[in-house]
Amino acid sequence: VLLLRASQVVEMKENNQNAPYKFKKLDPPQDFRFTLSYVSLDVFLKQAQGLHRLSRLPRRELEATLRDTIQEREDYSQFDHSWLQDINERQVHEARALRITPLVRNPGRLLLTTERLYFQPMNNIESVPVNSWALSSIVRLAKRRHALRHVGLEIFLEDSSSIFLALQSPSERNDLQRVLSSLPAATNLVQNDESNMLLKWMHGLVSNFDYLMYLNSQAGRTVNDLTQYPVFPWVLADYTSTSLDLTNPDTFRDLSRPIGALNPARLQTFLDRYAEMPDDTQPKFLYGTHYSTPAYVLYYLVRRAPDYMLRLQNGKFDAPDRLFHSIEETWTSVLSNPADVKELTPEFYDTQGDAVAEFMYNAENLDLGTKQSGVRVHDVVLPPWARSPRNFVEKMREALECEYVSQHLHQWIDLIFGFKQRGEEAVRANNVFYHLTYEGAVDVEAVTDPAERESLEAQINEFGQTPRQLFDRPHPQRLARQLWRNSSEPLDTGDSGSVLGGTISFLKMLEPGAPIDSVPGRTQEMPGSSSSSSLQSTPSKGREDHSVTYTRTIKWPSTHDMQQKVSAKVHRDSVNAMCLSSSGRTLYTVSQDTTLKIYSVAEQKQQRSINICGLALSACQLTADEKMIAVGSWDNSVYLYSVVNGHVTEKLTGHDDAVSCLRLVGDMLASGSWDSTVKLWSLSSGSGKVPVADFVESETPIRALDMDNTGRLLVSGSEDGSLVFSDLRTRHPIRTLQAHVDAINGVRITADGLNVVTCSEDRHAKIFDVTGGIETWSVDTGVALKCVQTDGSYFMVGGEEGVVRMWDMVRGEEVTHDAMPIEAFPDEDTVTCLGVTALTWDLDDQDEDRRLKTVVFAGSQQ
Repeated sequence: VLLLRASQVVEMKENNQNAPYKFKKLDPPQDFRFTLSYVSLDVFLKQAQGLHRLSRLPRRELEATLRDTIQEREDYSQFDHSWLQDINERQVHEARALRITPLVRNPGRLLLTTERLYFQPMNNIESVPVNSWALSSIVRLAKRRHALRHVGLEIFLEDSSSIFLALQSPSERNDLQRVLSSLPAATNLVQNDESNMLLKWMHGLVSNFDYLMYLNSQAGRTVNDLTQYPVFPWVLADYTSTSLDLTNPDTFRDLSRPIGALNPARLQTFLDRYAEMPDDTQPKFLYGTHYSTPAYVLYYLVRRAPDYMLRLQNGKFDAPDRLFHSIEETWTSVLSNPADVKELTPEFYDTQGDAVAEFMYNAENLDLGTKQSGVRVHDVVLPPWARSPRNFVEKMREALECEYVSQHLHQWIDLIFGFKQRGEEAVRANNVFYHLTYEGAVDVEAVTDPAERESLEAQINEFGQTPRQLFDRPHPQRLARQLWRNSSEPLDTGDSGSVLGGTISFLKMLEPGAPIDSVPGRTQEMPGSSSSSSLQSTPSKGREDHSVTYTRTIKWPSTHDMQQKVSAKVHRDSVNAMCLSSSGRTLYTVSQDTTLKIYSVAEQKQQRSINICGLALSACQLTADEKMIAVGSWDNSVYLYSVVNGHVTEKLTGHDDAVSCLRLVGDMLASGSWDSTVKLWSLSSGSGKVPVADFVESETPIRALDMDNTGRLLVSGSEDGSLVFSDLRTRHPIRTLQAHVDAINGVRITADGLNVVTCSEDRHAKIFDVTGGIETWSVDTGVALKCVQTDGSYFMVGGEEGVVRMWDMVRGEEVTHDAMPIEAFPDEDTVTCLGVTALTWDLDDQDEDRRLKTVVFAGSQQ
């Protein structure tokens, strides 16, 4: 029997109930008797007497000695292999680690075997002596920060739970991730399984809730760490009405402003204080508190996790007047209280599972006290428009997913995860917090003094942590609901088709069918576009900037059941570019062999061969009336060839090196060159010989360009992988992105003007948002890519190995079936250019059959 005499005791969890701890002073001291079940009395007494002696040391010396004692114990601890579940398991990796749960850092020993992951805690606070998880149950790994250090690894399991581990150093964390990812037993572990989330969210295939959870995870937020708990926005501003009107903008909070800037009067006090702060001591800030801290998280979750608040607040609940009592009162506080700028947590919008709205019930009948007004703090008081806590959460979720929020959520993302999070943009947006809350503000690895490191950690626990910055440019806006493609729509529909193809140097054709009457908004195709899938109207009269009226594009029909139809040897050397007539019956190609060829697709024979000049031809574009074709050449010139008269009518000179690419919209022609410039020409009468604009787009040769259908935006790609967006109205660049690490060979702007698709020598195809330049999707195809075409919903690329591949731009998934990818050139010759269009006549009998057929032409290098 162990006898302890004490003058003070702390009582907690009486009858296993969560309640404030009772701190009792005993006068005279009282005796307490214990029997030990799992360790001998001698072993316990030795350690207890040692700790008792340490307790008399000065605080700083006590903490240092305790750290050394714990460190020594952890160093000598070993995993008990008797806990292995299968004798055939083989040890692969062992390390010291911390298991992180809210407010708890549990040290222990981590063991990785060929079949399972084990964690053996050094104490008995876990429910079992050793935790273990089958490797087959692991679905995802995510690197995390812990205590400001990049040492965390979160392991997500198939039951939607996760394990948060902290290793001793970033290298140890990386080693564990690498080894775990390589084990054959981790059969369900998916790498980059959420890489398409932005693309899917923009097109309505992912909910706002799921996308925000994804962003939180990418930014290092996790429910296992209250200092980095997922953060969600207040989206509603009406908590007093009897019904919610989600069509009224006044119902909603302004998502373009941080919480602290919603009230102009309160914001002015912050700005006045900011102006008075000295610049020489520490970085200035507007808000001394944060929108997410452990205390704020537990403010909301006190009813669901009362033991966490008791642990955080030294055994006490907060004062009743400071507890979460009413939705309306809390909203009023975040609008007016100078010390309150907190956002919400996912629980306010989570409608899945059995615990919906559990955080709003006082299910344990906790004694949370009585406010000064005499009101008992019990269940959360709801707005008048909510019938019950569950109904409240359901309506909050409905608001989060509504059209108004969907169209403005990107503005809040810019503040929390994006380009307005820090720097000058944050200052302009009134979004500046205490400097220690930002990632990278302090190099914790360089802090060697344990006491100083603990002090930093304590400050972060108090001030909160700003999420990792995910975007340095404006986040794309979600597409309006009416523009979403039906998420249940199959990737491909339609009849079987056939293929027109070139085994040596010419083309391939795909022609599945869909009733043309079923395609709304069908308009005349602009034949001057090399991306022959872009169907738009003819130029509008009287409009400025030579713009073109845009109407809905006809989408590519199915690509199922392709088969080779026609092949032809048209050129003696590489086919560099092609364009189609509006009917799809005539194909124009230019080649390295210096010739322009006009080929009848309907008759399957060459109609004309023209030697434009003595050097290679690189690009071609057909005018809307199909009477003129612009041809770019390696002799630094652009030639205008009259299809009607059969001769060159004009030579445009202005480049200092070879012309590499062309794009014609209306009467405006853009030319890119190896001289690193883009020039803009007007083909209207009498003004074509001198460029109307000259852009120095890059320090390296221009390889590809495109203009949108309105003639207002030009995007060019360079040999160094840079992508330049230019406004043709102001004749100035808008932004430059380092889009690829090697030459960009293809650039296409979608017909709706919202996205840019690129392909590169670096093997990647990518999608960029036009508004902010954000990369929304990327894929490594494994081969150097030479050309790309898109209809706005899908895109095709061609490159080395003679294969044409197709991706769904909404889902970010490759289209694969018996006919895709297309083996355009079985001898693995490089696909150099693509043309895609839709026909209404049959390749065999030439008759109109009212069926819409997708046709793909592929030119080759040989």
